[in-house]
Amino acid sequence: MLHGSGAWPVGKESVAALQRAGMGVVGWMCGVKLKDGLPSEELRGRLGVDDMALVLWQSGLRWCGHVLREDDGDWVRRCMEHGVEGSGPGGSRGDLERGCA
Repeated sequence: MLHGSGAWPVGKESVAALQRAGMGVVGWMCGVKLKDGLPSEELRGRLGVDDMALVLWQSGLRWCGHVLREDDGDWVRRCMEHGVEGSGPGGSRGDLERGCA
């Protein structure tokens, strides 16, 4: 479910949706229904899995470390260091694509 999540731009809504979906799978794997009222921590403890938000955070840190270890000429590194101009606070997508090409 989280393949490639290190490079995702993740907002609060996305994290909440992934946590709900992940806990649905955890409950199914444990054979537990929502009406049983067991805490999420207990179910994750049974399977030895971490909270989805923690896994996303770790994945993002791993991706950042990967990018920082790249050569200066790498396209991802150039995009990271590229200043974007445009009308919005982050510039426009076209500005970013032109700077990274």
